[in-house]
Amino acid sequence: MKKTLSLGLILLMGIANLYAGATNVRHGKFQVANNEYAKFAKGNLSYSGSNKAFNILSSQYEALKNNNEGISSTCTACTWDLFGWGTSKYKGLYPYETSEDASKYASEVGVDVNIINDPNYTEYDWGVHNIITGDAVASFYCPTAAEWDYVLNKRPNAAKLRALATITIGGSPKGLILLPDNWSTPLDLKINTNATDYTDNKFSLTQWTILEACGAIFLPSGGRRSGTTWTNLADGFYWTSTSGSTAQTAKGVTLGTAPEVKDCSRAEGANVRLIENYNYGCTTVKGEETVEDNTIEEYEWNGRKLTKSGNYTYTFLEVRPETDSIATLHLRMKDWTGIDNVPTSKKSNVQKVVRDGQLYIIRDDKTYNVAGQEVK
Repeated sequence: MKKTLSLGLILLMGIANLYAGATNVRHGKFQVANNEYAKFAKGNLSYSGSNKAFNILSSQYEALKNNNEGISSTCTACTWDLFGWGTSKYKGLYPYETSEDASKYASEVGVDVNIINDPNYTEYDWGVHNIITGDAVASFYCPTAAEWDYVLNKRPNAAKLRALATITIGGSPKGLILLPDNWSTPLDLKINTNATDYTDNKFSLTQWTILEACGAIFLPSGGRRSGTTWTNLADGFYWTSTSGSTAQTAKGVTLGTAPEVKDCSRAEGANVRLIENYNYGCTTVKGEETVEDNTIEEYEWNGRKLTKSGNYTYTFLEVRPETDSIATLHLRMKDWTGIDNVPTSKKSNVQKVVRDGQLYIIRDDKTYNVAGQEVK
């Protein structure tokens, strides 16, 4: 079977530089409502007793778990990431609140109020009126119940854009992976979106780094806090910014095989993952190559021998201290119905990446510089 080969290169250069104005976010695009999009913070929200400030944890898979048992107003060595609802420092609701009396948590407004939609209630949102270290004031907000439900269950193809997973590093963090709307899985990785257990998807740190660079979000299972007692949970538990059916409840999200938004006591300590409105463009550089050769029966591409028609993707990631470079190659192989000739083999590989010249060599006889620009 002869093949017609079409090789395309999509190049994302200097991601950290492109998003220099948002140091605490990942670049994946997620639909949170009709025609509304957001990007997620690069980790869960935390609070430091030493500098009395909110921070974003350094990695997406980090969860402080039993560190939350050290919560107090006087512990300067404590850092925690499980919060009672609305504990943004507004009106005495500090992040170290451990009361198990749900009426103490932002209960003045009552039923079915979205924090971010009520000007008299906005201050209860952890992100809206707090400076998250490294970003400007009001850069972030906590997703509403409707936004969480949309990204988890209602956006197009939602069930195929999330998966239970484990990252195989110290502690074996477990959690839910969320994939951006335009997700394309790298060639050498597989994600089982029908996973029923966290061990059904296992990724090394290197593999996760590639997934994350392509826009994937990881929401770790950090457990739950009641008073100063931490309890481990199989599934993640996260707050929304929406109050519940009573003045003592708020909408929380459990992240498992069937993510659910439901009423929870405001006194329970849950994780918070903030989001930011998606309001910028991403510059990509594309190179295209088409090869039509009726002598090709086998095509060696980045170490893989391809003999069948289909679409293939390979991601090459170069990690640098200040910025990442990603070359994503898309190969489309079609059946060719021409005259039979003697079979031969051809090779195509990412051979070299030159940062300063932004030069990508795909084949021995082809190089790519700036072939064109496209804003998405």
